[in-house]
Amino acid sequence: MWFMADELLDIAGISLDNIGYRYVNLGGRAVFVMGYNEILQFNNDWIILGLSKKRKIHIKGVDLSIKEMDKTSLLISGYVSVVEVS
Repeated sequence: MWFMADELLDIAGISLDNIGYRYVNLGGRAVFVMGYNEILQFNNDWIILGLSKKRKIHIKGVDLSIKEMDKTSLLISGYVSVVEVS
């Protein structure tokens, strides 16, 4: 799934450099994030990703795990309760 997102952005002529980041909460069972820079914290209950120098995305839940990732996109699965951007 993650590789398709990059291909769709290319087809549409959209660069993550221009739009920053995107995330999709998939019914509380997974979160797909595009445009992250680094994994700042990770455990089974929360994941914090750096989006830029000042922006972070906090994903909270139960049994969280990273299922797929590449250099700018990742898929987190588990029971997602909160997704916040700060």
